Amino acid sequence: MNPFGGLYGVLEILLPGLFLFLNLSLCVYWWTDKTGKELIEYFAGHTGQDIIVAVPVGYCFGIALRLLRTRKADRWSGRVLRRFDPGFALKGDEFPYAELIKKRTIAYLHPDVKKFYDTVWTPGKHIQPNHVSFDFFKTVLTSIDPKSAANFLTAEALVRYVANTFYALLLSLMLLALVLAEQLLFTRHFPPILIALMAAYLVAIFLILRNFRYLRLYEVEKVFNLAFHHRRHFLAGCPLAPTTGSAATSPDEDRD
Repeated sequence: MNPFGGLYGVLEILLPGLFLFLNLSLCVYWWTDKTGKELIEYFAGHTGQDIIVAVPVGYCFGIALRLLRTRKADRWSGRVLRRFDPGFALKGDEFPYAELIKKRTIAYLHPDVKKFYDTVWTPGKHIQPNHVSFDFFKTVLTSIDPKSAANFLTAEALVRYVANTFYALLLSLMLLALVLAEQLLFTRHFPPILIALMAAYLVAIFLILRNFRYLRLYEVEKVFNLAFHHRRHFLAGCPLAPTTGSAATSPDEDRD
């Protein structure tokens, strides 16, 4: 999967970047002088110029947000979730959630699934599944069954989109807090629009942290379930890509 092009690129990169750009423009509007305000109002009133400026700048911001990865958002989500649903956020159990997947396979699934977890999903007797093994499964499954792999690639795109949106919300909240502090210190003005936006962003940030671990677990379970479906390839040895048809592209590695 190419995260920088197509629909996935728009979802993961452009939309969060545009959101951050709009919030930055709002803050600049509050900070700048009359000439700056008139310039921003000019662009706001001309759609064509808006698009010419907003799309490339928003895309650059989106790339920067993507570089922040998903690991930090997942860890923060785990801390929040441990207060509300400790069973889904085991302490010290990080992506790809080896202990949680093991717990769920033992509790809810057929014994053959647990056997697959112990013999294939786990790299070794004293080694838990990690990013390296998870990327390996994604790459192999995309080669074996590209149509079915589209399901977990879509889940991966959703996870990255939500993570990038979380970072965009967090940075926007910080920018608005600076504007509010400047307004209170120097003009004694208390803009209600800033308070409303900050409150909305705080709620959105909390809701993302409250549910982000579920989304990432859904991605892992999609890969695990598809790997179990194709377990004969893994049990027989290192699976190979089909020799007929066009070669499938491997998913973008996520080593955060």
